[in-house]
Amino acid sequence: MLYLKLTCFDKLGQPAEYMLFNNWIKSKKAKEERAIILSELNGLSVENSAEALYNYYLKIYGVKNSFYRFITEVLPHGAKRQLLDAINIKVHSRVKSISECSYNIREINDTGKNSLSISDYK
Repeated sequence: MLYLKLTCFDKLGQPAEYMLFNNWIKSKKAKEERAIILSELNGLSVENSAEALYNYYLKIYGVKNSFYRFITEVLPHGAKRQLLDAINIKVHSRVKSISECSYNIREINDTGKNSLSISDYK
């Protein structure tokens, strides 16, 4: 169930319409997106150019960035606060006596940067 909810975060945070990399590289719709990174590839080896192009694609369409974009740009502030205050991360050791370490995600950077701050509330 959790996986499905996180998949929704990814889907809701994606810009416009999602495109697989092999389609993005050939798409007329993505020509302007590609032009931005292609203008910066002068002098790079083929391998480095391919890596830079793929990393740029991930910046736009990657799961991590879509997930964070949903939280930082799409979700209204009140709903974001309620969501983040409700998240608990529990870590259990695998020894005979289970020790528990709990964290509460308190704040996400509202500047649009992809960073979470986690505060210990033991």
